[in-house]
Amino acid sequence: MLPPLTEESRKELVHIVHDKLETARQSARNLREKLRQQIIDEEKKKTLSEDEKYKQLEKLDKIAAEYNEQIKKLGEAKEKEIMTV
Repeated sequence: MLPPLTEESRKELVHIVHDKLETARQSARNLREKLRQQIIDEEKKKTLSEDEKYKQLEKLDKIAAEYNEQIKKLGEAKEKEIMTV
C-alpha cells in the first residue's frame, strides 16, 4: 500500500502533468502544421482548387481547436484529481 501523497509530491505530479500536456499540445501543433503544408502543396500541384484549400484549412483549424480543448479539459481534470486530498 502506498502512503498518502504530501503537498509537495502533489505539486510535483501536477508539474509532470503540465509537462505532458505541453508535449501533447506541441505534437498537435506539429501535426496540424504538417497537414496544413500538405493541403497547400496539393493546391500548388493543382489537385485542389483555391476554394477547396481554404475549406480544408478551415476544417483543419476547427479540428485542431477541438483537440486542444480536449487536452485542456483532461489536464484540468487530472490536476483536480491530484490535488484532491
